[in-house]
Amino acid sequence: ALAKEKSDKNPVYYTQYAYVRVANILKKASEAFGAPKLSKKALDAIKLTHAERRLAVSLARFPEVVTDISRTFQVHQLTTYLIDITREFHSFYEVAPVMQEKNVELRAARTMICAAMYRVMSEGFDLLGISKPQRM
Repeated sequence: ALAKEKSDKNPVYYTQYAYVRVANILKKASEAFGAPKLSKKALDAIKLTHAERRLAVSLARFPEVVTDISRTFQVHQLTTYLIDITREFHSFYEVAPVMQEKNVELRAARTMICAAMYRVMSEGFDLLGISKPQRM
């Protein structure tokens, strides 16, 4: 019954919803602002929120998670990781709007975090055989 439920109680639905949301953010940001550009100097000056930093650090752990799974064969680590970054993404989304941000550098940084989220989720879904819906 849980596998058929379309709510955040269903971990597959919950993660797929975040995947669709981040894909839509990236599409709208690309259409409105083009490709994000961020210099090293600008990146050093940006003050990210706790949610932004936490998500960025978690996303950077993806290769480590996959490497560990390849050694231990504990595939459940990937599902746990995807659920965790989905929670972090929803927290990020609540406090760090991408499209409404007027500061160009901050908007670019947030867009890049979204692009990393999209890539990690896409690769994680591929590894687990989870479909990547276009809309929900």
